Amino acid sequence: MSNAVTQLQSLYQYLDRLYPQATALAASDRLQLACDQIAPKFCQFYQQQPVLMQAQLALSSASHSALANLALKQAVVILVIASHSQWPLSLQEQVLSASFASLCGLKTEMLEQDDADPIQLKDPWLITLRSHQAHLPAVWLQLFASCCRLRQQAPIWQQDPLAAVLILAYQLTLPLSQASTAGKVGFETVFRQIWRQSEGIGLTLLQLLSRSGAQLYQLGRFCSDSIGAVAFITEAEPQLRGYLFDLNLKSLSAEPIALDGAGMQLLPPRVCRDQSWLSLLIRQAKDLLETADPEPMSLALIQQLNPDWPVSRQVSFLQDHPAFCLLLRNAASDLSRQQTPVKDLRHALALIGAEQLPLLLRQSWLAQQTALCAQPWQQWFRQLEVVFSQALQLLAAQTRRVDLTPNQAKLIAGCFNLQLQQHEALRHLPMHRPGRNNLSVVTECRILIWQDVESLRQIAQLLAATGAKMLWQDAALNFRTAPGLQADYSQQQAAQLLLQFGWVLTELYFWGGATRPDTLEALYKNSRHALDLPAISLSQWLEQLQHQNQAFWPLQPQM
Repeated sequence: MSNAVTQLQSLYQYLDRLYPQATALAASDRLQLACDQIAPKFCQFYQQQPVLMQAQLALSSASHSALANLALKQAVVILVIASHSQWPLSLQEQVLSASFASLCGLKTEMLEQDDADPIQLKDPWLITLRSHQAHLPAVWLQLFASCCRLRQQAPIWQQDPLAAVLILAYQLTLPLSQASTAGKVGFETVFRQIWRQSEGIGLTLLQLLSRSGAQLYQLGRFCSDSIGAVAFITEAEPQLRGYLFDLNLKSLSAEPIALDGAGMQLLPPRVCRDQSWLSLLIRQAKDLLETADPEPMSLALIQQLNPDWPVSRQVSFLQDHPAFCLLLRNAASDLSRQQTPVKDLRHALALIGAEQLPLLLRQSWLAQQTALCAQPWQQWFRQLEVVFSQALQLLAAQTRRVDLTPNQAKLIAGCFNLQLQQHEALRHLPMHRPGRNNLSVVTECRILIWQDVESLRQIAQLLAATGAKMLWQDAALNFRTAPGLQADYSQQQAAQLLLQFGWVLTELYFWGGATRPDTLEALYKNSRHALDLPAISLSQWLEQLQHQNQAFWPLQPQM
């Protein structure tokens, strides 16, 4: 038996041991630890052998329990979604760990009986909550409760958005593992049935899965042609290939052949009773460093670009880094009066200006890092960032006490946004829960900005790393300690007040209320004096900010 097949069998064995021990593990508060220890092994093996793992959607293991088969198939679906969504490894492991735990209320007999109660099997999260509620961590309680509410058609924006992933993975894999349907329907049949009924985030997740094409339902399947020849499919793309199956000898041919996809008909999924089948699905294992997505741009690389270089040298540097070239052309196209795509790098540099180029690249680095956070509510955070940037620009345009360019304002807003999105707990929070204001993305953001010990220090570090002036680094670091009303203000104090007043305007406009309403009037008066702002009412400032924005709250998360 090959090493890869041995590793796959060990994954099944982990699951075989987990579920019979689930009650005891939960009672001793070790269930989360057990699931957390298994999840990284699945992530690592999927990175090395994605074909072998994907084939498990078709090949149920004869030597392992139905519950272990279900859990592994569910893990494959989650990992396929994660790979297409470019989730960070930490998020993959969190969701996998929760998916293993979500099945702990089920019993193998429930899957193996043809007359099992379909109502129970439709909602495993409820069974798990009832069985182990007193011993589950809060994040799982919230996640599984969200699964139950989503099954009852509750709005996704009121729930943990990652619940949608667990629900879809379970719905796609239960028919492949349940005795009444296993071996009768393939992944493609279940996929089509769910597709017809899906909308919103469910449809988005299905679209992500569809990027894998035929691999998800052809790998590990047997097929036959019009004359009865049978073959075992080991490659789905770019060309259908497999091994002919001798019906008399019950064995596969020694060499693979190309299969005529048009003339082949898929046969129902099989139980894998011969380990040699699995060996044919093994690919050369990739080094984990090779499978990691390369970072398109880094701050160290950006810092090598000197705006004082001659244009020819700048062009040469940019041409060596395609990610920079694409970014530069797109930014220049936005500035072009003709609103036409700018393709020439020299033209792009002329439109942007050499002095603005490093700042533009740093903004793009921030956007790249933000995307890597994989926050389900990333579109909402993007709206928040734009509003904050516009609020800073609005104030900066009305004062001469501190100098803040539009690009610098965007950089500051981007640093605030990145720091918020790097907070992993926000992935599990609903956009809003009626009657549960303490459990929402907004509430957690308020805590991070106004109470969390580390947040402001990390924002200041981001500003330093992206080349912001020391004035703005200090202003962020001392954000919560804006000076009181006084006769004269230093530039440092003016910068602090501009940041704080800009953020409070953002809260009022985007969140509908300030975090500290009792200090609002004093902050407004203080900011007017320090920044020498026009003597207009707070509502008029908000009206001006509204004219510059068309911000909205998205009702569907993104994965």
